[in-house]
Amino acid sequence: MNEDLEQAWKQSLAPFDTSYKTLSLSDPADIEPARCLLLSIAKHIKMYFPNEKLLSLQDWHFHDGFVTDAKQVIELEKLFETDSSFRETSTGDDLVYVLVYPHSKEFILRWCIEEDENNELKVDIDFTGLGVDIMEIRKRMNDFNLPKAEEIDAKTYFTQNYAG
Repeated sequence: MNEDLEQAWKQSLAPFDTSYKTLSLSDPADIEPARCLLLSIAKHIKMYFPNEKLLSLQDWHFHDGFVTDAKQVIELEKLFETDSSFRETSTGDDLVYVLVYPHSKEFILRWCIEEDENNELKVDIDFTGLGVDIMEIRKRMNDFNLPKAEEIDAKTYFTQNYAG
């Protein structure tokens, strides 16, 4: 997280107040269906948040809690267009996610690409948002061959998984 999101999390403000939920995969997914899901989510974001400027950062919240700075994302969809462009988003560190969110903090999209014990790339994905977006992202998750999605209160999810 960056300082702004970390303060929102600590103070239970959006996107970590009681109205926000997090959908997360119960297990990491294979890279191709994960990439397709993220491309689908990017299209949802473009359609429903067309005027939002998106910010991106390396999120160390689950790794060691290190706070980083955000940078502006130009076109989210381009990150997921090909396997190659998607693989380039990997941070290369365990439990360090790519986090994307708008200035309004109406949602958080995160993913982490890691190698499993068989040296195969796997992707963990979570999405934090409000009711309608959660329902839409859940539908999109069901369109791909992915592990089951679990829903939990956003504040609880990020608190339980904090490694700082």
